[in-house]
Amino acid sequence: MTNPDLSQIQSYLTSANQILILTSQNPTMDGLGASLSLYLSLLAAGKKVNVACAAPTTVEFNHLVGIDKVSSDLPSGNFVISLDYVEGAIEKVSYNILGDKFNLVIEPKVGAPSFSADKVKYSAGSATADLVFVIDCLNLEQLGKFSTGQSDLFTKTTVFNIDYH
Repeated sequence: MTNPDLSQIQSYLTSANQILILTSQNPTMDGLGASLSLYLSLLAAGKKVNVACAAPTTVEFNHLVGIDKVSSDLPSGNFVISLDYVEGAIEKVSYNILGDKFNLVIEPKVGAPSFSADKVKYSAGSATADLVFVIDCLNLEQLGKFSTGQSDLFTKTTVFNIDYH
């Protein structure tokens, strides 16, 4: 969407549950200040919001209110556990929590091949958001590491780019 009016932005903000604010990997005082202002405003409006910068913020920015909320990582989606599967081999999947450990329990059907620990893989899901604001970036490449491997985030989510360049 190019040059939306304020009512369009308000409509997206009203319906968004999870909002992500991103700023340049080479942040400026203006860019971080604008990102944090938007973050604090949306937080005060009761929205779930994250703010991130690909590079860690330096001491020059430490007087900005909310600077401790800027993450150098994207909020991840689901945690995914993958293992080889043969159709009909699982009897039941459950979980339990013992102390501070979460245990995923996979019960194989009688006679089915057993699962092997060396075949288990895990990954963090891609970042998810209902709405993304990119602040102080001429293009997505200026987001640094955030611009790679996140195609769904930028193609399937509404993105507003606020920039003076």
